[in-house]
Amino acid sequence: MKRLWIVLLVAVVIEMSRGYFTPALQALPQAPAGWTRVTQTALDPIPHEWSETSHAVKAWRATYSGTSQMTLTLYAMPWSPGSAWDAIQRWRPVPGAMAFSKGRYFGVAVSQGADEAALKRFVQGVMATLPRGGETIR
Repeated sequence: MKRLWIVLLVAVVIEMSRGYFTPALQALPQAPAGWTRVTQTALDPIPHEWSETSHAVKAWRATYSGTSQMTLTLYAMPWSPGSAWDAIQRWRPVPGAMAFSKGRYFGVAVSQGADEAALKRFVQGVMATLPRGGETIR
């Protein structure tokens, strides 16, 4: 019986600490789907331009040149509450922007000069470089 309590306590501690450790991602992709990274910044403090990102633990922003200029903001999200899955479910479409989630990451690609197909191609290129996880594009 004592072992069961220890196992349960360890499980609770592990689950509660999951959102506190930032992921290992150090840089955004250099050249997703033919675009080339021009600038990159680790954002501190984390901007909460969208309510979906209020629980983010780390954020990066980069600009990319290619057929049209892209701006990518990527957020590392906790496991719960406020996970990347929660963020993508609450996302509401914005003209010239496409949101995605993969694993613990929630991202938004913005381009005023790109059509939806170009945004999707760029987002898929970014997602291919991220650590494994469930994927959603909106």
